Amino acid sequence: FDVDVVGGCNIKKYYGDRALSVFIQPPSIEELEYRLRNRHTEDEATIQKRLSEVRKEIERSKKYDYTIINDDLERAINELESIIKNEVNND
Repeated sequence: FDVDVVGGCNIKKYYGDRALSVFIQPPSIEELEYRLRNRHTEDEATIQKRLSEVRKEIERSKKYDYTIINDDLERAINELESIIKNEVNND
């Protein structure tokens, strides 16, 4: 599932070790702001709200099983695939 942090924590709480949680994190708040602005899809208020929320979400990410820093898309995808393969093979 692709869910926000609260949803992810609720899924993990319900399913426990049967659920694998992976937090995809931007390399920095500044980089996230740059990405959001360059998409030209959101107004200033929405951008500011998202930046405020992501700071809280990063703090909650410690509750996830894994965190992947999305600084390079190809590497992040490979890391996610590796995590999933490892977890599936350990079951």
